[in-house]
Amino acid sequence: MGSPQRALLYLVAALKGESICGPPLLEASRLYRQLGNTVAELESLELLVEALNVIPSSEVPHFLIEVELLLPRPDPASPLHCGTLSQVKYLLASRCLQMGRAEDAVEHYLDLLALLLDGSEPKFSPPTCPPGPCMPEVFLEAAAALIQAGRAQDALTVCEELLSRTSSLLPKMPQPWKDARKGTKESPQCPSWVSATYLLQGQAWVQLGDQKQAISEFSRCLELLFRATPKDKEQGPASNCEQGYTSDVELQQLRAAALISRGLEWGASGQDTKALQDFLLSVQVYPGNGDASFHLLQTLKRLDRRDEATALWQRLEAQTKLPQENATWSLPLYLETCLSWIRPPDREALLEEFGTSLQEPCDL
Repeated sequence: MGSPQRALLYLVAALKGESICGPPLLEASRLYRQLGNTVAELESLELLVEALNVIPSSEVPHFLIEVELLLPRPDPASPLHCGTLSQVKYLLASRCLQMGRAEDAVEHYLDLLALLLDGSEPKFSPPTCPPGPCMPEVFLEAAAALIQAGRAQDALTVCEELLSRTSSLLPKMPQPWKDARKGTKESPQCPSWVSATYLLQGQAWVQLGDQKQAISEFSRCLELLFRATPKDKEQGPASNCEQGYTSDVELQQLRAAALISRGLEWGASGQDTKALQDFLLSVQVYPGNGDASFHLLQTLKRLDRRDEATALWQRLEAQTKLPQENATWSLPLYLETCLSWIRPPDREALLEEFGTSLQEPCDL
């Protein structure tokens, strides 16, 4: 009813009066998130993890018929839903990563992987009905968190483990997963998982200072991505049970991220011509990606291609004055994290600096 503060008061009362504290804690975390209180939100999730870890005491009276057995399982969006331990651990880990608390995220992701991999081999197929990502995405987010926390070598270990479990599932055909809807065993999402793993491995090598190895990983990522096809557009919007299929936007963003990442490494090694090619291609594969255009502008400036740089600068200046549209899609968290690493730090300052340089006389 639009009163999160009052709802919190009722939840506190519920926590004081009930032995089952899971649903109130999860709902409290949602309300704190709505209020923008990140610290309290994460504390609620941490308490919920602790509560789910507690084994029920033998002193608690047991009834022949539990109330929960008489009622349908609550919807994940319901205040009565608590979630499993792995679901809550994932929620806590992902929120830490989103809020920039990389070290905390690493701790929670590694705990989650240990929990999920304990005792049984996980299946690498999308869940029929989320919430929550499938196992490869947990690996990818864990690797992204490790890189964010400066633990590139550990990120490589996580990536290698994921590759050992998924590479064998890649379809042996020119166009991966083309026949996935016809009953083949390969997951249609598998090539994008492997591509994203190569992308993260490249970023780990960037952090370790090995440009040659980083460029090699980005190239492997691109080789697989440009063979990939998105889910059939004839099928219409994907339902909750079809989220194993890579969307067109996600493929475009992955390709752009890999091209920009490789272009940055070419530029760092002084090979601006190769960097220019990658930035131009990234603008072509995903015209809506402004990051590629800004990196392209900087490269054109370094190569002293003044006319092309000026034309691009004018287009970017005009775009900044237009109203910004909100994105109608969401990207996987590992991809959002990776895109944040290759984003120019201050676009407005870059445009202003370039505009100032245009007023300077050219050397004849």
